Amino acid sequence: MARIDLITRITTTALVTWLCLLMLHGAADAQSPLLLGEWHNVQASENFDLDSRLMLHEGGVAHVELAGPFSQAYLAASDDEDVQQLADIFPDGLRVQIVADGTWTATDDSLTLDFPDPDLMINGGNFEAFITTIATALAAPVIRQLNLPPDQEPAVIATFVGLLEEDLTEQDVTDQAFANNGQPVAYRLEQGALILTDADGVDARWHSLTAASVEMMGWGQFKRRTAAGAVWKTE
Repeated sequence: MARIDLITRITTTALVTWLCLLMLHGAADAQSPLLLGEWHNVQASENFDLDSRLMLHEGGVAHVELAGPFSQAYLAASDDEDVQQLADIFPDGLRVQIVADGTWTATDDSLTLDFPDPDLMINGGNFEAFITTIATALAAPVIRQLNLPPDQEPAVIATFVGLLEEDLTEQDVTDQAFANNGQPVAYRLEQGALILTDADGVDARWHSLTAASVEMMGWGQFKRRTAAGAVWKTE
């Protein structure tokens, strides 16, 4: 009987250990250590530059920063007449910035990013200020034509704000920036780069800023700095 009890305890201990290992292995799959760190993507052309930084931390914590200056020439050359109007309203072009905190999970070949509440800034101001600037510009000729007194100008501008907000909301802009938000995206790692492939089969190459820091500083120094909570960026 004692022998049977001993075998039972050993078997139970082994089973519990195996289950713990299985759970730990599953957690590693959900947050692949190979994806941890900071990733950088740049899309550049003559008239705009899109600079994106993606930070994947332990515990499934994610942070993203998107910045895109669009020149006046780029706006003026658009096929969309509404976008062309922006070239006159913003002679220095537009600088769009989006910052968001969220979560990430990953399998062997797919990455899911979820950013539920991104912050949008345009030319250093919030979306409301952006819409108000456009509304003010559109209302100006109407106010002049009707020769309205200054105390009636805010009401006219507010009318244009309302019309604009019917066609364009802050969520419309952020939804375009995070078209795959909450949906798994195929990925692969190639020579220190993270390749994300969208539903149309288009690849986006993200370079590891963390890996660059490790290479320049040495692994031992990198581990000490990471343990101290350092943030890694290169310019």
